[in-house]
Amino acid sequence: MDIKKLELFADVAETRNFTRSGDRMGYTQSGVSHILKSLETEIGFPLFVRTKQGVHLTRNAELLLPLVHTLLSANENLSQTIHEVGGVNAGSLVIAPLTASPSTGCRRSSGGIRSCTRALPSA
Repeated sequence: MDIKKLELFADVAETRNFTRSGDRMGYTQSGVSHILKSLETEIGFPLFVRTKQGVHLTRNAELLLPLVHTLLSANENLSQTIHEVGGVNAGSLVIAPLTASPSTGCRRSSGGIRSCTRALPSA
């Protein structure tokens, strides 16, 4: 089972939209449909009910989704550990508005990113 298929399954479960998930993950809508159909064939049952209003999880998909999230999280942790052991700091960085916080040392300003970088050198 390909981890990329599971990532796509989890994303479509979140967005409930093949096109939106495709845009987020770099696939066309038809590519998303093909990948998920392949996953459904591989596991032996449908994951989504497709309607004109969008897609909805089947009962079986609802049972699998928490396990898939656990697997994806473990995969990300493994990847980060491998990079750390190899001496490379790697991971995901999400840029979002910051709220002033004494615990992080971050503050909102024109140099906000620099302020956080100094306060959190591994960021």
